[in-house]
Amino acid sequence: MKLRTFEGHRVKGELSNEHPMSQDGVPVLVVDGEAYLPEEADFFIEAATDEQLEDLDNAGYDLPLWEDREIEDFEEEEREEEEEEL
Repeated sequence: MKLRTFEGHRVKGELSNEHPMSQDGVPVLVVDGEAYLPEEADFFIEAATDEQLEDLDNAGYDLPLWEDREIEDFEEEEREEEEEEL
């Protein structure tokens, strides 16, 4: 799934129940090789499948959507520039 940090950096994440921090078969969110428990995961969801969203929810992660964040003025300008490049 595609995530963003609160600073806006793009990262890829996945749920894994093979990571040592996973307990009792409950997966943890792994981003760049580092595992995050639900209370530690400070990310926005930029893109995820319905199945991934359901799995996140079932594992206790309540990550906000990137599109629902409050946008600062400078971020609005950056977003407009990105859209123009497409």
